Amino acid sequence: MQHITRRRIQIAYTVLFFVIFADGLAAFAFFMVIRADATREPRGIRTAPIMDHGTTYYVTAVEALVYHGLLVAMVIGVPLVVLSGAAIELGLGIPVLRKRESKTTRE
Repeated sequence: MQHITRRRIQIAYTVLFFVIFADGLAAFAFFMVIRADATREPRGIRTAPIMDHGTTYYVTAVEALVYHGLLVAMVIGVPLVVLSGAAIELGLGIPVLRKRESKTTRE
């Protein structure tokens, strides 16, 4: 496989990894923000339930939708990154999960 194609695959995988990592961080950070304004009982516009270790909090419908969207992306993205990394590494032989060769080592 050409070096340019290998490098593009490595870059694409790295970008995917960091996007999913950032999504995970965003999900946890967003939860902390919405939980600060959440109520324990449904009140006013805060009627959408979210759970945290068995405790139910009520937030707005939009907050719940965004939070659940971030969680779904994380739940799908993390296994996708792990499995695609293994497939690229083991199937194509392109190093994405281990240290890459330096240019001086290849020559």
